[in-house]
Amino acid sequence: MTAKEVVSVLKKQIANSRQALAETGFKQQFACVYAPIGLDLGGSFPEEIAVAILAEVITVRRGGTGGLRSRQAKLTPE
Repeated sequence: MTAKEVVSVLKKQIANSRQALAETGFKQQFACVYAPIGLDLGGSFPEEIAVAILAEVITVRRGGTGGLRSRQAKLTPE
């Protein structure tokens, strides 16, 4: 299964979870949860995905933007 296929499956699961929670009265509590989680670091290995998730947690907790500090352009050429 490719990364795009995994993301597609996860998005469907998230949508189904949101709908199920809304139907049981948890819509308001679930509104503050967003997914998929993780900054787009371009990783595909589990360790890289874990770093992306923790990076997003730190960004939200500290009020950061998740952007590059010193560069406006992409780090890798197209």
